[in-house]
Amino acid sequence: LKSPQTVVKRICDFTGLEYSDDMIPQPHHKLPFGMKYRERWYPLRVDVNEQYLRAVPDKYIDMIYKHCGKSAELYGYVKPGLRIKD
Repeated sequence: LKSPQTVVKRICDFTGLEYSDDMIPQPHHKLPFGMKYRERWYPLRVDVNEQYLRAVPDKYIDMIYKHCGKSAELYGYVKPGLRIKD
């Protein structure tokens, strides 16, 4: 979420698709079907899951990370609590 345009452009380059800013949520977009709250669609926010992650006991985070951590890291995820704040 730090640079969605960069990531989507890379995906487009890889797949041979033409990039458009409309591939990323924009203020003028209509809400997707079933979406109730505009603030959950735009702007993109990196902190929306923090309250839920803080509620997960450490033992569950450790268990999940033990089994899925290497795969998650391949896709840019980090173990909760290890995030570097910008």
